[in-house]
Amino acid sequence: CPIAGVEKTDIRVSLQDDVLTIRGERKRVPGLDLHKTLVGELYWGVFSRSIVLPDHIERKGIQARVHEHLLLITVPKTEDYKTRIIHVNADE
Repeated sequence: CPIAGVEKTDIRVSLQDDVLTIRGERKRVPGLDLHKTLVGELYWGVFSRSIVLPDHIERKGIQARVHEHLLLITVPKTEDYKTRIIHVNADE
C-alpha cells in the first residue's frame, strides 16, 4: 500500500475478527499553493481500507512496517494451509 506523504504515526493497522483495517491521514504539505498547481495525484485527508482475511492465517504473527514509502504487512499462513509435497512411491 503506497503511503507517500503519510507519517508513520498517522497510520493505524488493526485486526478485528477476520478483517484487517488500515487507517491513516495524509496531511497537506505546508506552503503548497493549490492555485498554482496544474495536476495533483495525491489524495489529502483521511483514508481507510479493509481486507477480509482467509481462515488459515497466523493472527499473532501479523507484522506491519514502513519501507521506502510503502506500508508492508506480512500475514503468515498456518502450517495446515501451506502447500505440502506428497511423494509418489513405486508399486512393488
